[in-house]
Amino acid sequence: MSREVTGRKALRALVVGAGPAAVALHLPVLAGLRDKREVELALICDLQHERAAAACSRFGFAEQTGDGIAAIERSDIDAVYIFGSARLHFEYGLVALRAGKHLFVEKPIAPSYAA
Repeated sequence: MSREVTGRKALRALVVGAGPAAVALHLPVLAGLRDKREVELALICDLQHERAAAACSRFGFAEQTGDGIAAIERSDIDAVYIFGSARLHFEYGLVALRAGKHLFVEKPIAPSYAA
């Protein structure tokens, strides 16, 4: 798929988390954005290989992995979507921001109210 979107390149997206909520709610929306050529579904990451493989196949991701940190640090990834626990949002979100990625999360990226 071409990365060109009306004079700009589509963001190459990494999605971390392929659990039931992500599959039911978030990934269909991202697939719609892919269909509009707003994003490229480059990589899906989940510690459970079977979930990553199923989401990869169902939603048309180019690749799958179980190593979220390495995936975030890839130079060909522009945007990171994190669907998981608050602790995962916090840990991986900081890595993404430090790597200069666009970051999208489903809840605040803090493990507690105080943080």
